[in-house]
Amino acid sequence: MPSQRDIFLESEGDSFFSRNREKLNPAQDRPATNHLINFLAKTGGSIDQVIEIGCGNGSELLKICAALDCEGIGVEPSAEAVAHGNQLASEMNIAAKLIKGTAESLPQPDETADVVLFGFCLYLIDRRLVLPAMSEAYRILKPGGFLAIVDFDPAANHRRAYAHLHGLWSFKQDYSRIPLATGWFSLAAKIPLSHAGEGFEPVSDERVALTILYKELEPYPVWTEASAPGS
Repeated sequence: MPSQRDIFLESEGDSFFSRNREKLNPAQDRPATNHLINFLAKTGGSIDQVIEIGCGNGSELLKICAALDCEGIGVEPSAEAVAHGNQLASEMNIAAKLIKGTAESLPQPDETADVVLFGFCLYLIDRRLVLPAMSEAYRILKPGGFLAIVDFDPAANHRRAYAHLHGLWSFKQDYSRIPLATGWFSLAAKIPLSHAGEGFEPVSDERVALTILYKELEPYPVWTEASAPGS
């Protein structure tokens, strides 16, 4: 059977976009995006480029770019969503470009993005490609930049059958634990949400979170006697 990656590239990406097209527009009020914009606006640093992985038609990316007056690049497996998003960006006069692709192989140069956003896509990525996807996000993100993850946030890892196509799975877990475990990132903010919107969700399977991680400027400082604990 083809991999989830291949199925989304060949057909399900376009099908997902077709099912959700009416919901995917920059006028929609999405709590995760609002919280991310508010956080980034208060950092005091310059946000020049935001890259969203799994951007759909770029509706959230365009909203971020408009709010922060920055450039955006979106990566999405659906050719139909990419075409629609580029049309929207042109009509709205926003400096954003969408390209067809997947998370584990990004065309961006090293350390060029101020923000990398996984836009509710990690739960559908092939398990064998999750670590390569995280590695790519790390590669393209500037030191001192932010990695934002919007995804399910259940109490324990589990998988469920994907509702729209037999043989595919939704993999639910706290994905922020993966980059945090490396020591290369620090937790900057975590905002609990529900699949339906704002607020903490008591039902574990419906919990969602926006997690924002900071890429450390120097994750391996030189150890000296003076820096040792208790010195």
